[in-house]
Amino acid sequence: MEAVILRPKKDGRYEMISGHRRLLACKKLGLESIPSRVRNLTDDEAIIYMVDSNLHREKLLPSEKAYAYKMKYDALQHQRRTTVDHSDTEVRPVGTVVRSDSILADEVGESARQIQRYIRLTYLIPKLLQMVDNGELKESPSIALRPAVELSFLNNEEQKMLAEYIEFNLVTPSLEQAIKLKELSRGGILKEENIETLLDVPKANQIQKFKINEEKLFNVVPKNIERDKLEDFVIKACEFYSKHLRNKERER
Repeated sequence: MEAVILRPKKDGRYEMISGHRRLLACKKLGLESIPSRVRNLTDDEAIIYMVDSNLHREKLLPSEKAYAYKMKYDALQHQRRTTVDHSDTEVRPVGTVVRSDSILADEVGESARQIQRYIRLTYLIPKLLQMVDNGELKESPSIALRPAVELSFLNNEEQKMLAEYIEFNLVTPSLEQAIKLKELSRGGILKEENIETLLDVPKANQIQKFKINEEKLFNVVPKNIERDKLEDFVIKACEFYSKHLRNKERER
């Protein structure tokens, strides 16, 4: 229905710009050829074309949007530095330019501020970025977009500390908490104990988690219990113990 797009390479071969999923599908179907169009595109034009093709997909995760917007933004910025579009006859006040994020915003139907928020997500470590995607995937733990933007200003080591705390405690920061974490980071005083103090305050919509010391727990459970089956084992053990206590009460 729609041809894939290629561009010629200097060595005589071709580079696919858009249509990678269609190519894979056709290969799996055993097709030997597919319709294609060849276009002479610069590196910046190729990136923009590729991103535009991906942005037309029905559902995109926040991480996919983030890197797509970042790639196109960078390509637009590079184009503006290296080329001048003499056909642009729009009258503007002296000394003003159209920002690349504004151009991108008009094309994708989001505000320039929202474009910049998504681009900030590319500064998150993979674990935290996955938690942002979890919001769309309806998985836990998940971090909302606005708090995630604030957390992107933390350095990598601080983000790793935060990710470990979230994974162990299954609690994620609100926007207010994320802003405080960023302020502590900028002051150079964000430590593990700060993270615990800030996040150890239950939010209104958050189910409180019961904490058990991991070392103590593994000292009393059978050695052959795998980590991913530990919760189920503990619950069954508690049910068995409760049943045993009830039987004892009846005997009395």
